[in-house]
Amino acid sequence: MLVIWELCVCGNIQAQCVAENEAIQPGERLVYDLKFNWKFIWLNAGEASMTVKNVQYDNKECLEGRLLCVTNKTIDRYFPMRDTLVTIAGPQMEPLYFRKGAAEGKRYSVEEGWFSYGKGKCHVKQYRDVRDGGREEMDADYDDCLIDMLGIVLRARSFDASKMVVGMGTEYQMATGRAVKHEVLMYEGMKVVNTKDNHSYRCHCFTLFDDEGKGGKKAITVYVTDDKNHIPVRIDLYLRFGAAKAYLRSVQNNRYPITSFIRQ
Repeated sequence: MLVIWELCVCGNIQAQCVAENEAIQPGERLVYDLKFNWKFIWLNAGEASMTVKNVQYDNKECLEGRLLCVTNKTIDRYFPMRDTLVTIAGPQMEPLYFRKGAAEGKRYSVEEGWFSYGKGKCHVKQYRDVRDGGREEMDADYDDCLIDMLGIVLRARSFDASKMVVGMGTEYQMATGRAVKHEVLMYEGMKVVNTKDNHSYRCHCFTLFDDEGKGGKKAITVYVTDDKNHIPVRIDLYLRFGAAKAYLRSVQNNRYPITSFIRQ
């Protein structure tokens, strides 16, 4: 009976939507120092934290990832930011739900979406609300797998980089709350990453490009440790107002020992 159920599930969920989670443990907490670029100067901007836990969603046990970015008092005078991203993935890491609440400067927006699967299609119902700007809604089916911004970070942790070559790309359709954009997640090889606590790690680098791979615009770059945890030790964000970087400061409740240290 279990085999029949699994066949039905796989038949309804697109193959590229499915991944095996062998890296992330519920209860994991990662804390980052946040840096903003301003006129060629990198400023201490605040803190970001990423947590993972088990939740009940649609009557099944799922994984919830949550990223919170908060600027400090100095940056708040010029560009206060309070962003919360949430993603929920099913037992096979298939995307089920996302939400982004973004308070950036004087702008505030909420983006939310729900994913479902059936008849060989991925369906998304999503909306975007902007303060004093009304609501944009979208409800559509797609042949390809859909994912969200935080979901792609979790997905990068499930990859086996030993089977990848530099320049290998995986295509995704990303739901943004008001549209679905074509994205390419490109593997860019092994890098050494220095964090702000004088740690150095061997990492695998992945960059998400809008539209046309390396000919497109960078959206996010993630450096994950070359060990079983695949912890993001640095995240580069390419934003409307410039660039931001998050450097790992502390790790709690990681699933495996961290063996990617070059220097501690």
